[in-house]
Amino acid sequence: MIVTIDKYIEDLNNNLHIMSRTSNGHLDITSSKKKKDEMLIHDEQVAKEIAIANFNRAIKYAYIHKDDEFKSPQEIKNFIEEIALIITEGIIDKANLYRHGDECLKYHYVKIKDIPKTIDLFCEKLFNQFKKNYDPIYVAAMSEFYIDMRGHFYMDGCCKTSMIVSAYCLMRKDIAVASYVSRNLYFKYEPRTYENDASDLRRFHKYYKLIHAAKDLWNEYSKNNNVKSTSYDIIHYDYETIDLLLSGNKRAISSLKKMYDIKKKNLPYTNEYKIIFDKKDEVVGIVRVEDVKIVKFKDISYDFALAEAEGDYTLAYWKYAHSNKFREALEEYDVSFNVDMEVVCEYIKLVCKVVYE
Repeated sequence: MIVTIDKYIEDLNNNLHIMSRTSNGHLDITSSKKKKDEMLIHDEQVAKEIAIANFNRAIKYAYIHKDDEFKSPQEIKNFIEEIALIITEGIIDKANLYRHGDECLKYHYVKIKDIPKTIDLFCEKLFNQFKKNYDPIYVAAMSEFYIDMRGHFYMDGCCKTSMIVSAYCLMRKDIAVASYVSRNLYFKYEPRTYENDASDLRRFHKYYKLIHAAKDLWNEYSKNNNVKSTSYDIIHYDYETIDLLLSGNKRAISSLKKMYDIKKKNLPYTNEYKIIFDKKDEVVGIVRVEDVKIVKFKDISYDFALAEAEGDYTLAYWKYAHSNKFREALEEYDVSFNVDMEVVCEYIKLVCKVVYE
């Protein structure tokens, strides 16, 4: 099935909503202290409208050129720069396209003086990939890694530019974009060093393989079961939890509401779907949230402890194990645990199990 331009626009805009601060009405000036002074607009609503309009124009530009044959790395560099210019039109002056000014110490970006050679290195790699029957998931991950996570080449629009160039690598192979799911998941795989491109790229490639495995499983499940929802979460479980889930014994899972508050995460909700992965990033299956209750720790019932199916399945074990678990999680944030804290009690059902041959 051919992936249409409308499908790319829809999926990329969904990811843009997940990832981009500007497109959600918040001007992002974290890449450089000079960025604030060089922005052409300071009204957040206007910036949002321009950013989204530019983003969609850039997607169309990429799609029109998806069958182009590049004769040199320089042609690829020019193509990517044109996408970045479309993205930032009306937001920053094109003379200030590339990152400059003070270094950003918050993230593992290349130094400003190294941006030109890093761009050349990336464009050489991409040119060599396009000359052969490349792995689209790897090359899409590589593109996003170099443009945004490692290089962060531009003064503005790195996230959006990298998303479109990444999607362009998929467009050339007629592969749909996968859902990024959440910023938390995305940044779980961000670079951990300043210099080890190979190691950090392998980490980020894992993220891309993970979201595409989730996409493939979700597409199959939703089609076969006439599920209209297009949204899902991705969760990693340990092997003991997975065994209990696959056996049918585990019908509930709990978490501390305070952690959602601290991490500014949305609470789970009834009929939410979650794609389960193990600790090696292998997809396991899909669960549906049947019900969600918020209960004080001290008021957790035996029935819920039985449904969560941990230890000897007793309420006493549940309280012992989870008081230690919650206390340990809170220590990282200098918050003390107490039995009046609220617990998010999710009742879940395994609706799809992956069978490996």
